[in-house]
Amino acid sequence: MTQTPLSHMEIPHAQWPGKKIYFYCPDCDEVFGLPKFAKNRCVGCGREGLKDIFRELSERLAKSWSFYERTRYEENKWLFRYKPGSEVSFFATMLALALFGALRSLGFACPWEGTDDEIIDEWVDALLAYRDPDTGLIDCSEIGGYLWYSQGPDTTIEQYVSFGMSRTIELGLFEPDRYSVAPGEMKKEDALESVEKFHELVKILPNSYGGGSWIWWALMNHRDIIRDRGEGESDEMIEYVHRWLDEGQDPETGRWLACADKEYNPEIIANGMFKVICSYQAFDWEIHYKEQIIDFLLDVRVDPKKGFDGKGTCSIFDPMMVAWVLRQRGCDHRQEEVKEAVAKSFIAINDRWDDEAGWYKLGTWQEKHNIGAPFYMVAVILELPIMIESGSYNWRRNPLITRQADGSVTVNEVSYTP
Repeated sequence: MTQTPLSHMEIPHAQWPGKKIYFYCPDCDEVFGLPKFAKNRCVGCGREGLKDIFRELSERLAKSWSFYERTRYEENKWLFRYKPGSEVSFFATMLALALFGALRSLGFACPWEGTDDEIIDEWVDALLAYRDPDTGLIDCSEIGGYLWYSQGPDTTIEQYVSFGMSRTIELGLFEPDRYSVAPGEMKKEDALESVEKFHELVKILPNSYGGGSWIWWALMNHRDIIRDRGEGESDEMIEYVHRWLDEGQDPETGRWLACADKEYNPEIIANGMFKVICSYQAFDWEIHYKEQIIDFLLDVRVDPKKGFDGKGTCSIFDPMMVAWVLRQRGCDHRQEEVKEAVAKSFIAINDRWDDEAGWYKLGTWQEKHNIGAPFYMVAVILELPIMIESGSYNWRRNPLITRQADGSVTVNEVSYTP
């Protein structure tokens, strides 16, 4: 009998960085850390033989393939329904494509026939069959789909799906030449056309979370436009937004866009940090008040039992991303506490998981966003270069880890070139 290969999340405890190994006790429903080589016995009830959180996560995520089968569109196996029995949706299909790349990058074996190249080519071809020849966008008018949250006042489902598909192909599947959205097509209007135009957008930002996303979209759209003109990666308007964000950052908490929040909500603030940092990452801008941001996440945002729990599907991993980026930028402030908070977030993930269904409890493709959390857990706790932003791992060309005969693993540092 062929043994199922281990996921990249499962590495020998001796090779975990940091001081502790994090285990889950199902009897106590608790995550706790133990020193390396200590017996994996629950500190609460004494139960022995516990699994570490990444073994637990691997066993759950390996079942995600079943959700694909329960949502496939019968007339085209590369299109998917939003949930079992519902309408076929390009939104769901785009998320399904992204998850395929995510699961494969973590080393989960795909149960379908064909190589990765063959599967990706067929899937992308199926989507490109719906490309509008005039706009270049994916035409969602006949094959359902909806925009379940707003990316700004002038973003359509076609733009959202098309841009998501383009980024998935380029950054998640490493097929940058297969499809891209034409410059200026990401949004109906260029919100960075002028200072006045930008402040019209600022006036209607929904909060710091949604606002951070809207501003990121505006920056990306404008950068595509000036690139197409041959004007480089930045201009006066991009630098204006940069200064505006810097000047509005709170030196005590590190939060951005407080002007957009109508009430104080740590979950929204932390999610907003994630969205704004996406812009800082895209343009390689210096991030100020790093330690204050970490203090806010640990002292205000984190739940003592469930880590970065939250109401939204992205709220678990948004703070993880912020902590991970700051660590990549040299901030090691309270790192053991950061790792503990991230580890305890397993409880929040597990609360949402339906083991029998092999998917999250709401049973829709929207829950694909919850699967972002394990990736940042791997990046923060195991310090594996799994995230796209690390620029060092191309899963289709090189393995992330190589397992030796003695059970140890070697992490491959490979520069990413599309």
